Amino acid sequence: MIPKQLKPLLFMTLLFVLACQEKSNIKIEETYLNQLKTYKENLAKGRITYLQIAGLFKLDSLQTFGKSKTNDIVFQVKGIPERLGTLIYKDTLYINPEADLEFTTKTDTISSMQMLPIDTDGNSLKMHYKHVSWQVITRSGNKYLRVWDENNSAIDAFKGFTSYKPNPKMIFKGDFTYYDSKKEASVKSQLGLSANTNFIGKLKFTHKNKTHHLEVGPNGFTMVGDSTSGNETYGGGRYIYLDLPASNGNVTLDFNYLYNPPCSYNSYTTCLYPPRQNHLPFKILAGETIARTN
Repeated sequence: MIPKQLKPLLFMTLLFVLACQEKSNIKIEETYLNQLKTYKENLAKGRITYLQIAGLFKLDSLQTFGKSKTNDIVFQVKGIPERLGTLIYKDTLYINPEADLEFTTKTDTISSMQMLPIDTDGNSLKMHYKHVSWQVITRSGNKYLRVWDENNSAIDAFKGFTSYKPNPKMIFKGDFTYYDSKKEASVKSQLGLSANTNFIGKLKFTHKNKTHHLEVGPNGFTMVGDSTSGNETYGGGRYIYLDLPASNGNVTLDFNYLYNPPCSYNSYTTCLYPPRQNHLPFKILAGETIARTN
């Protein structure tokens, strides 16, 4: 039996142990700040591809495309012909350039009607004409034409997002457990449709003496919502990649690396939203906010 006078001491000791369990070994020091700065710089470079996206169109059986408003699909892009060509889609996808036009791929030139193979991910070859490119993608069983413009004004207009100050209280040590087999689940998407995605395991961590879980996708990709979503941070949640162990084990969960998904700065993207079980009931005052820099 524990003596009455020792109970407060034991209680305080237990709280100290629990508090230590949720903290990581990472400290906010110069090395850490430099690593976080490099991460943000690489993030900014990677966003250019998304900022180039200039259109997203659901495919029908036969559609003309180009700059003219007489086309079924109108590219809001300068410096291209009134009509670029025609897409024909039933069970098979074909593309037919307008006379005297040539499209290019990484390995070929197309100047007449040709079948476009669609890979196992539902994507076709990417076509190029001058500074414009396009590709058929598959989302929720539907085919869409995605358009890129290397000269898109959105590239220079976007200066990035602000971030919370690096917060050591938002760095945790968690336990990651792989599922016996990948778990397929339906989540909401930017398109307004549900989309299937895979989770490979679950991360468990402790915050203020409460246990929380996050479902994790391939390569550590994790979608997170919290009590700041829709106010201080993007309403559709934020993303983070975790460095996963080869087998079940410890993982560092550093919310300072949270970043906004592409749909927070380009409406033509198709990003997924965090599943309900990945909405955390507290404020994550770390990572990117919804406010943009000047």
